[in-house]
Amino acid sequence: MHPETEKPRMIRKRAAAIARTLAPVLAALSLLAGCASPVTPGMPMAQALAERGPPAVRVPLPGSGERAVYSNTFGQFNQVIESNAAGQVARVYNSLTDEAFAQIRIGQWTQEDVRAAFGRPAETTIVGFAEKRALVWSYRYRQDGVWNSLMHVHFGEDGRVTEFYPGPDPLFEPKEGNK
Repeated sequence: MHPETEKPRMIRKRAAAIARTLAPVLAALSLLAGCASPVTPGMPMAQALAERGPPAVRVPLPGSGERAVYSNTFGQFNQVIESNAAGQVARVYNSLTDEAFAQIRIGQWTQEDVRAAFGRPAETTIVGFAEKRALVWSYRYRQDGVWNSLMHVHFGEDGRVTEFYPGPDPLFEPKEGNK
């Protein structure tokens, strides 16, 4: 067979194998998701926390409310539940979006601000050398709601954001031997 015609066939076979592997996992997750009632604005925050369990991050908000951040396995979606001063759920949303990352302020946001907004990073690395070393937190997300990406958030020695930018997520890239 010609290598150019073999490649699409190999890709289809690999996609089918992945789908067969993930099907039972997705079915189990959908069953588990059906067991819990959805978190909706107006319900007591205590009830939402009891039903969802302990969040990955829980922080107070100005005005006596609080934010609870729940991460999923692959980290492309975080459910954030915010309450108001009355202890009721005020807002439920995904924090891992382009719009949410656009709120980061270079030189102003600290590691605590980033963790409070987005939860724990999927990956933590140190890049550079000598005085150019930087701590980088990377968050898996769907860039533009489509592309498997990582948002890389760099921190300076003072713990403040120095830059942030998206890039492809190698977790979802084809491996060298699987071409």
